[in-house]
Amino acid sequence: MELKLIFTLIRRWAWLMIIGAVIGAGAAYIYSIYQTPIYEATTKFMVLQTPDSAVSDVQVVSDKELAETYIELLTTQPVLDATSEAVGTLFGRRRSAPAAFPAHA
Repeated sequence: MELKLIFTLIRRWAWLMIIGAVIGAGAAYIYSIYQTPIYEATTKFMVLQTPDSAVSDVQVVSDKELAETYIELLTTQPVLDATSEAVGTLFGRRRSAPAAFPAHA
């Protein structure tokens, strides 16, 4: 008898629980939008072929493309920070990095 009464109460007030959940989820979403992000990460990786694999003409990377890829990797912030520490000069966000290679026609 008491179990039936509990289910009746739950069924009668279910709409209030659903509205409360929706309002709570909406408030949490709005709060999370305006909150300052604490952690953010990015990554870059380069995939190379093994030396003993068969290479077709399509898979060959030209020297220019490979040099551009290395330049992009060398100008990432972790590499610039390590270089700044080793050399004792500021590179990166605090000061612009020198141009690696001038563009050739």
